[in-house]
Amino acid sequence: KAVVSTQSTGELVSLCYLTVTWLAKLDNRTIGITTGTRTVSHSYGTWSRLIEGNFEGAFWNGYYYGDTHGSGAGRQRDTQCRPNQALAMVIAPDLFDQDKMRTALLTMKMSYWDRLAWQRYPQKTNFYNPYYDNNNDTDDYHTSNGFNYHQGPEWVWCKGFYLRAVLLNYSQQEIEKKDLSAFEDRFTKLLIPHRSMISKSPFRGLTELTNLKGEKCPGSCQTQAWSSGCMLE
Repeated sequence: KAVVSTQSTGELVSLCYLTVTWLAKLDNRTIGITTGTRTVSHSYGTWSRLIEGNFEGAFWNGYYYGDTHGSGAGRQRDTQCRPNQALAMVIAPDLFDQDKMRTALLTMKMSYWDRLAWQRYPQKTNFYNPYYDNNNDTDDYHTSNGFNYHQGPEWVWCKGFYLRAVLLNYSQQEIEKKDLSAFEDRFTKLLIPHRSMISKSPFRGLTELTNLKGEKCPGSCQTQAWSSGCMLE
């Protein structure tokens, strides 16, 4: 039986919501949904509304959106602040209360604002290890064969979705009230590490991930499409 290294449901639920909402517009048929040994029948539209009605209650943690719900392990995983929540905000903004979203974005800013890449897992957990090595063929449960891939190394693509979530959350009028030039200047400064990496890279691209605080990770792809793509978006 396989062991899941990193549980993740918040972003997957948002992707599911996006999909069933789209399907409901095409053909709002009723289908059977099986969870364990229980099967219930819902139309795509009902499924979409159920997700929308329960998302906040399942994932909101007071200052940010958790990435799992009912994960076990003493709920430790359910209470972690991870950057994946920004992806859900961008692809399915209808699931989020705008004021809570702003609170979550501010919480994330305090932790990750000036980084090239963002760690996918908080440091104060038993699972955290910021050094990824896929060739580590030891008996260390947390790192062997790259088991900590999503539990410590810092990912570039997450930064792109965070910036998009910020822009999505603030209307153009609000941005102008806060001084548009200052807003643009702040964003430009945030992209300095990325411009520097692109100019120095023989591939003219952005790495997949880094180790702790931007340290080069030998096991990372040195130019990754989703890193560059998310920053371009």
